[in-house]
Amino acid sequence: MYLGRIAIFPIKSLDGVAMEEVRIASGGILENDRVYAIVDQDGRFVNGKRTARVHQLRCSFDEGIREVRLWQGGESSQTQFSLDDRARIGQWMSGFFGFPVTL
Repeated sequence: MYLGRIAIFPIKSLDGVAMEEVRIASGGILENDRVYAIVDQDGRFVNGKRTARVHQLRCSFDEGIREVRLWQGGESSQTQFSLDDRARIGQWMSGFFGFPVTL
């Protein structure tokens, strides 16, 4: 068996993070993988299958996966958030998507 690459996706449907190594958490999932998801007011996932604008949203994470930078693809302006500040992230993403969402 050969493992060629490890990537985690801290926020479901957004950019991933290449990892050299990662712990396997309880339940057999990769630590920090899909810990967060974007949901609309009805509690449904906001993803590329339902909302094409997801493909324009870019993100990057700090080394400890405690902070995220968000921006629209093709633009240089980035906004940094603590992942603990979900209300602020939800407000920014709601403006980006044009409808209310939460993280």
